[in-house]
Amino acid sequence: MKRIARCTSASSSRRESTFNETAGRFGYSWSRPVLHFSGELDMATATTVRAAVDQACRGAHGEVMVDLSDVQFFDAMTLDIFAQAYDRLRESGGRLTLFGLSPHQEMVLRVCGWNPFW
Repeated sequence: MKRIARCTSASSSRRESTFNETAGRFGYSWSRPVLHFSGELDMATATTVRAAVDQACRGAHGEVMVDLSDVQFFDAMTLDIFAQAYDRLRESGGRLTLFGLSPHQEMVLRVCGWNPFW
C-alpha cells in the first residue's frame, strides 16, 4: 500500500513526504513529532518504518511519540528500529515514547526487558 505521510507543525505550515508500502502518518502534537502506524510492521515495511522514524528523530528537539494503537503485529526488526531511535534521542537529551499498545504488545516488550513508555 502506498501512503503519503503528512507532517503538520504547530504553526500550521505543511510539508509532505512520501513513504512507500506503509500505512503510516507523521504529524506533530504540541510541537512533538508523532508517528502513527497501522497494520503489520515487519521485514516488508522495515525500510519505510526506519525512514519515518529517522525523519521524526532528525526534526525532534525532545520527545518523539509513536502511536501503535492500530498496529496488529510488529517484529524484532521493528523493535530494533525503535531501540536505535531511543538511543539516538537519549544521547541528545530526548526520548522515544511508544503508546497505544495492546496488553499483549506491552507484555512482549516487558518480557524483552523494555519499558514501552520509557
